Amino acid sequence: MEKVPVEELEAAPSESRWLWLLNAGDMAARARSGITQAENLPGSPVQIVELLAKPYALIEYKSPEDATKAFETKSKAIFAYAAPAMVERILFNIQPNYPPPTLISNNPPTYEFTNGLILIHDFIGKGEEEEMIREYHVVTSSREGRALKRGAVHYGPHFDYTTFAVSKSASTPPPEYLTRLLDRLPARDDRDIPDQYTLQHYPPGTGIPPHVDTHSAFEETIYSLSFGASTRMDFKLCGEKESRRLRLPKRSLGGGVETPPPELAPSVDSVEEKTEEWELELPARSLLVMRGPSRYGYTHGIKGRKHDQDGARLIARQDRYSLTMRRIKPAERIGCDCEYSHVCS
Repeated sequence: MEKVPVEELEAAPSESRWLWLLNAGDMAARARSGITQAENLPGSPVQIVELLAKPYALIEYKSPEDATKAFETKSKAIFAYAAPAMVERILFNIQPNYPPPTLISNNPPTYEFTNGLILIHDFIGKGEEEEMIREYHVVTSSREGRALKRGAVHYGPHFDYTTFAVSKSASTPPPEYLTRLLDRLPARDDRDIPDQYTLQHYPPGTGIPPHVDTHSAFEETIYSLSFGASTRMDFKLCGEKESRRLRLPKRSLGGGVETPPPELAPSVDSVEEKTEEWELELPARSLLVMRGPSRYGYTHGIKGRKHDQDGARLIARQDRYSLTMRRIKPAERIGCDCEYSHVCS
């Protein structure tokens, strides 16, 4: 039986149709055991709500009477009746928290958000996805040295993780399977046509520290193509405290200039005042376009975890790959005078 901090679980003072279910969250060593037991109890459960980073879940019945039938079995999976107020908070918190986007195209489905983000579904086909994964592993399998938790392959001038810009010496011509994507990009002019590409692999559990891509070194538009599997990306309007933390060279620690550094936990003093923050699902084969405020004033990152919340269920993460595409500023245009001076490089 998992040890549960009882103070976390508000028990109902009287019978309700919700019960606390133990050994059921993604933090439980036997995450399915409580769910399996509950499914076999009398009372006909309506739904089971699994929770991220918890060793317990919620189970709903049609009526308090049905919940009582399950509760009175004295099953070790059932802890207590759940307080309706806490149930309401939990159900609210697991709902999508991003602002409703505007559908700007149906083919393929394309959505625009108020902060300048654009999300294009089905930007590549399954055949192209398989080719990109295969080619990534062909390149990385030929490398010598230690295995990386999160590897990277660079085309065009290589990205430098110590300067957050590009290498002045290392460059690799991009392959045809990447350059053929250029005509499909929603480019407004030549500055939106990328010439620097970074391919990365994210095994389940791997995250990306929150960051803002360098303003001075790259043009406005940043493209991020997700393939292999979906993930959830966090966006946060960057305040003063967050900006001071971002200036620290944490992303350049370890691994060398072309290798993404290990993910680091934020320090205690990085807690930010309340600001706009939301999580967006990036489906497999979708293209995320960052412009305007989303490019210059919001951090973006991915929490390192092995599950994502999808309504009442937890979905196990799978191997995900990403292709980040940027346009390098010419020497005479290096710099930035955007309105987000606290994160402007």
